Amino acid sequence: PSINKPINYQEKSKFIKNYNETYNYYPNRYSLRGFDIVYDLVLRLVSGNIDDENILQIETSHFENKFKYKVSEDGSLDNTSVYLLQYDNFDIIEIMKN
Repeated sequence: PSINKPINYQEKSKFIKNYNETYNYYPNRYSLRGFDIVYDLVLRLVSGNIDDENILQIETSHFENKFKYKVSEDGSLDNTSVYLLQYDNFDIIEIMKN
């Protein structure tokens, strides 16, 4: 299991294009992770109440991260979604896609 998948820079994305034009290189995994988290939370906020368990249970997938939240006993939101990956020669591929 992995919390992120290999990054596909060939994917047509306004974020990757704008990032590359601004900084003159492609975003690294931390830039993409930050974008994924903020994008996911904004989508959940505009979809309804962020505390609604139905909204938290929806699994989403973005550039390199998947999100499905569970409220822990102490009240924090824990991301419980993972990717199943395997090696195929020297490539890493996702075993099960949504």
